[in-house]
Amino acid sequence: MKFFSKKSKWLSQAEYRSRAELIDKMIWPTTGKKSPGGGNNIIMLDSEDSNGNKLSYEDVVGESFVQKSFIKAFGKKSKESNYSHIDLLLLIPEVNNEFDKYAVSVRYPKLHMKENTLGYFPKEDARVLQELILRVIHETQSFVAVEGNLKGGWKSGLLGRNQGDYGIDLHTEIKYMILELKDILDNSQKWQDHPDWEILQN
Repeated sequence: MKFFSKKSKWLSQAEYRSRAELIDKMIWPTTGKKSPGGGNNIIMLDSEDSNGNKLSYEDVVGESFVQKSFIKAFGKKSKESNYSHIDLLLLIPEVNNEFDKYAVSVRYPKLHMKENTLGYFPKEDARVLQELILRVIHETQSFVAVEGNLKGGWKSGLLGRNQGDYGIDLHTEIKYMILELKDILDNSQKWQDHPDWEILQN
Protein backbone atom coordinates (compact mmCIF):
# COMPACT_ATOMS: atom_id res chain seq x y z
CA MET A 1 0.00 0.00 0.00
CA LYS A 2 1.46 3.36 -1.06
CA PHE A 3 0.75 6.62 0.77
CA PHE A 4 1.00 10.12 -0.63
CA SER A 5 4.23 12.05 -0.16
CA LYS A 6 6.04 14.83 -1.99
CA LYS A 7 7.98 12.16 -3.85
CA SER A 8 4.91 10.23 -4.92
CA LYS A 9 4.04 10.32 -8.60
CA TRP A 10 0.34 10.99 -8.34
CA LEU A 11 -1.77 10.67 -11.48
CA SER A 12 -5.51 11.09 -11.84
CA GLN A 13 -7.51 7.89 -11.53
CA ALA A 14 -8.68 8.54 -15.10
CA GLU A 15 -5.19 7.54 -16.24
CA TYR A 16 -5.77 4.02 -14.90
CA ARG A 17 -8.14 2.31 -17.31
CA SER A 18 -8.50 -1.02 -15.55
CA ARG A 19 -9.23 -2.02 -11.97
CA ALA A 20 -5.97 -4.00 -11.84
CA GLU A 21 -3.90 -1.00 -12.93
CA LEU A 22 -5.69 1.25 -10.46
CA ILE A 23 -5.00 -1.14 -7.57
CA ASP A 24 -1.34 -1.42 -8.57
CA LYS A 25 -0.72 2.32 -8.92
CA MET A 26 -3.18 4.01 -6.56
CA ILE A 27 -1.93 6.08 -3.63
CA TRP A 28 -3.76 6.06 -0.30
CA PRO A 29 -4.46 9.28 1.65
CA THR A 30 -2.45 10.94 4.38
CA THR A 31 -3.29 14.07 6.35
CA GLY A 32 -0.71 16.20 4.54
CA LYS A 33 -1.98 19.55 3.29
CA LYS A 34 0.02 19.12 0.08
CA SER A 35 -1.75 15.90 -0.83
CA PRO A 36 -4.02 16.15 -3.90
CA GLY A 37 -7.01 16.22 -1.56
CA GLY A 38 -5.55 19.10 0.44
CA GLY A 39 -5.70 17.14 3.69
CA ASN A 40 -9.50 16.86 3.63
CA ASN A 41 -9.51 13.20 4.54
CA ILE A 42 -13.20 12.31 4.90
CA ILE A 43 -15.95 12.53 2.29
CA MET A 44 -19.36 11.97 3.87
CA LEU A 45 -21.91 10.55 1.47
CA ASP A 46 -25.40 12.02 1.66
CA SER A 47 -28.02 10.47 3.90
CA GLU A 48 -30.79 12.37 2.07
CA ASP A 49 -31.91 12.58 -1.54
CA SER A 50 -31.95 15.82 -3.56
CA ASN A 51 -35.38 16.68 -2.12
CA GLY A 52 -34.21 16.36 1.47
CA ASN A 53 -35.89 13.02 2.08
CA LYS A 54 -34.07 10.52 4.29
CA LEU A 55 -32.72 7.59 2.32
CA SER A 56 -33.75 4.04 3.20
CA TYR A 57 -31.31 1.97 5.22
CA GLU A 58 -28.74 -0.21 3.48
CA ASP A 59 -28.10 -3.61 5.01
CA VAL A 60 -24.69 -4.84 6.16
CA VAL A 61 -23.70 -8.51 6.41
CA GLY A 62 -21.25 -10.46 8.55
CA GLU A 63 -21.92 -8.66 11.85
CA SER A 64 -22.31 -11.94 13.74
CA PHE A 65 -18.61 -12.72 13.17
CA VAL A 66 -17.37 -9.47 14.77
CA GLN A 67 -19.49 -9.18 17.93
CA LYS A 68 -16.34 -8.63 20.03
CA SER A 69 -15.65 -5.46 18.03
CA PHE A 70 -19.20 -4.25 18.61
CA ILE A 71 -18.85 -4.83 22.36
CA LYS A 72 -15.54 -2.95 22.46
CA ALA A 73 -17.10 -0.07 20.54
CA PHE A 74 -20.53 0.17 22.15
CA GLY A 75 -20.40 -1.80 25.41
CA LYS A 76 -21.80 -5.08 26.65
CA LYS A 77 -25.25 -6.30 25.69
CA SER A 78 -28.11 -5.14 27.91
CA LYS A 79 -31.70 -6.16 28.64
CA GLU A 80 -33.04 -3.66 26.12
CA SER A 81 -32.20 -3.66 22.43
CA ASN A 82 -29.84 -0.82 21.45
CA TYR A 83 -30.79 1.63 18.74
CA SER A 84 -28.62 4.70 18.31
CA HIS A 85 -27.10 6.89 15.63
CA ILE A 86 -23.48 6.46 14.48
CA ASP A 87 -21.99 9.65 13.06
CA LEU A 88 -19.25 8.14 10.93
CA LEU A 89 -18.53 4.73 9.41
CA LEU A 90 -15.69 4.32 6.93
CA LEU A 91 -16.13 2.29 3.74
CA ILE A 92 -12.84 0.51 3.08
CA PRO A 93 -12.21 -1.57 -0.07
CA GLU A 94 -10.37 -4.81 0.71
CA VAL A 95 -8.74 -5.84 -2.55
CA ASN A 96 -6.67 -8.50 -0.76
CA ASN A 97 -9.61 -10.09 1.08
CA GLU A 98 -9.10 -13.86 0.81
CA PHE A 99 -12.82 -14.57 0.50
CA ASP A 100 -13.85 -11.82 -1.91
CA LYS A 101 -11.45 -9.55 -3.82
CA TYR A 102 -14.30 -7.06 -4.35
CA ALA A 103 -15.08 -6.78 -0.63
CA VAL A 104 -15.97 -3.42 0.95
CA SER A 105 -15.84 -3.37 4.74
CA VAL A 106 -17.64 -1.01 7.10
CA ARG A 107 -15.26 0.29 9.77
CA TYR A 108 -15.71 2.13 13.09
CA PRO A 109 -12.71 4.50 13.20
CA LYS A 110 -12.67 4.91 16.98
CA LEU A 111 -11.32 1.36 17.30
CA HIS A 112 -7.87 0.15 16.25
CA MET A 113 -7.78 -0.79 12.57
CA LYS A 114 -7.16 -4.47 13.39
CA GLU A 115 -10.50 -4.73 15.21
CA ASN A 116 -12.71 -1.97 13.78
CA THR A 117 -14.57 -3.95 11.09
CA LEU A 118 -18.29 -4.09 11.88
CA GLY A 119 -19.47 -5.79 8.70
CA TYR A 120 -19.42 -5.84 4.90
CA PHE A 121 -21.53 -4.83 1.97
CA PRO A 122 -23.33 -7.79 0.39
CA LYS A 123 -21.22 -9.30 -2.42
CA GLU A 124 -23.45 -8.11 -5.26
CA ASP A 125 -23.32 -4.51 -3.97
CA ALA A 126 -19.59 -4.58 -3.20
CA ARG A 127 -18.79 -5.72 -6.74
CA VAL A 128 -20.46 -2.56 -8.06
CA LEU A 129 -19.11 -0.16 -5.42
CA GLN A 130 -15.52 -1.20 -4.78
CA GLU A 131 -13.81 0.27 -7.83
CA LEU A 132 -15.78 3.51 -7.56
CA ILE A 133 -14.72 3.91 -3.94
CA LEU A 134 -11.10 3.10 -4.80
CA ARG A 135 -11.12 5.74 -7.53
CA VAL A 136 -12.63 8.37 -5.22
CA ILE A 137 -10.08 7.60 -2.48
CA HIS A 138 -7.18 7.95 -4.91
CA GLU A 139 -8.56 10.98 -6.75
CA THR A 140 -9.52 13.03 -3.70
CA GLN A 141 -7.02 11.58 -1.24
CA SER A 142 -9.94 11.21 1.17
CA PHE A 143 -11.72 8.24 2.69
CA VAL A 144 -15.40 7.67 2.01
CA ALA A 145 -17.83 7.52 4.93
CA VAL A 146 -21.53 7.28 5.73
CA GLU A 147 -23.77 7.66 8.75
CA GLY A 148 -25.46 4.64 10.28
CA ASN A 149 -27.54 3.17 13.08
CA LEU A 150 -26.60 0.67 15.75
CA LYS A 151 -29.22 -1.96 16.49
CA GLY A 152 -29.66 -5.12 18.58
CA GLY A 153 -27.24 -6.04 21.34
CA TRP A 154 -29.74 -7.38 23.91
CA LYS A 155 -29.81 -10.36 26.20
CA SER A 156 -32.36 -11.69 28.66
CA GLY A 157 -33.52 -14.87 30.37
CA LEU A 158 -31.67 -17.25 32.62
CA LEU A 159 -27.93 -16.44 32.51
CA GLY A 160 -28.59 -14.23 29.49
CA ARG A 161 -29.09 -17.20 27.20
CA ASN A 162 -31.71 -15.38 25.14
CA GLN A 163 -29.85 -12.70 23.23
CA GLY A 164 -29.60 -10.84 19.94
CA ASP A 165 -26.45 -9.81 18.10
CA TYR A 166 -25.39 -6.24 17.53
CA GLY A 167 -25.80 -5.01 13.97
CA ILE A 168 -25.77 -1.83 11.87
CA ASP A 169 -27.75 -0.22 9.09
CA LEU A 170 -26.25 2.43 6.84
CA HIS A 171 -27.97 5.76 6.11
CA THR A 172 -27.69 5.37 2.34
CA GLU A 173 -28.92 3.47 -0.72
CA ILE A 174 -26.74 1.77 -3.33
CA LYS A 175 -28.24 3.61 -6.30
CA TYR A 176 -27.60 7.00 -4.66
CA MET A 177 -24.09 5.98 -3.61
CA ILE A 178 -23.21 5.11 -7.20
CA LEU A 179 -24.53 8.43 -8.50
CA GLU A 180 -22.77 10.44 -5.80
CA LEU A 181 -19.42 8.65 -6.21
CA LYS A 182 -19.53 9.19 -9.97
CA ASP A 183 -20.40 12.85 -9.42
CA ILE A 184 -17.44 13.26 -7.04
CA LEU A 185 -15.09 11.82 -9.67
CA ASP A 186 -16.53 14.02 -12.39
CA ASN A 187 -16.25 17.21 -10.33
CA SER A 188 -12.80 16.30 -9.03
CA GLN A 189 -11.50 15.81 -12.56
CA LYS A 190 -12.93 19.15 -13.67
CA TRP A 191 -11.28 20.83 -10.68
CA GLN A 192 -7.90 19.34 -11.49
CA ASP A 193 -8.20 20.62 -15.04
CA HIS A 194 -8.40 24.15 -13.59
CA PRO A 195 -5.26 26.17 -14.53
CA ASP A 196 -4.60 27.06 -10.86
CA TRP A 197 -4.70 23.44 -9.57
CA GLU A 198 -0.91 23.05 -9.18
CA ILE A 199 -0.46 26.57 -7.82
CA LEU A 200 -3.07 26.01 -5.13
CA GLN A 201 -1.40 22.78 -4.03
CA ASN A 202 1.95 24.53 -3.38
